[in-house]
Amino acid sequence: MKRPYEVTMMGWLFIAVGVLAFAYHLTQVHSFRPFPIDLLEIFVVELLAVIAGLYILYGHNWARWLAVLWMAAHLIGNIFFFRQGILVHAVLLALIAYALFRPASSDYFRAPRHS
Repeated sequence: MKRPYEVTMMGWLFIAVGVLAFAYHLTQVHSFRPFPIDLLEIFVVELLAVIAGLYILYGHNWARWLAVLWMAAHLIGNIFFFRQGILVHAVLLALIAYALFRPASSDYFRAPRHS
C-alpha cells in the first residue's frame, strides 16, 4: 500500500526534530566532565522522536502511538514549565494525531508489513 503524504510528512518531521534538537543540545555540552545528566534524559527523548519518525515511515502502528505520546508529553511539560507554549503544542498535537489517525493513515498502518 502506498504511504499517505501526511504519514510521510510526520515521519520526516519527527526525524528532523529529533536530529536538530539533538544537535542543538549537543552544542550545550561544553565539557563531558562532569557530564550533565539532565542532557542524557534530553538525548533519550530526542532519540525517541527519531525512532518514532523512522518506524512511522515503515508503517509500524506502535510508532504513531509513540509520536502522539511524545507530543503529548511536550504538551504536559509546557503546562507545568512553559505556559506560553501550551497553545502551540496543543495545536501541533491535534495536527499530528489527525495526520496519523485519519482513515487513510489508519489503513496504511493496518496493512501487512514485509519487513
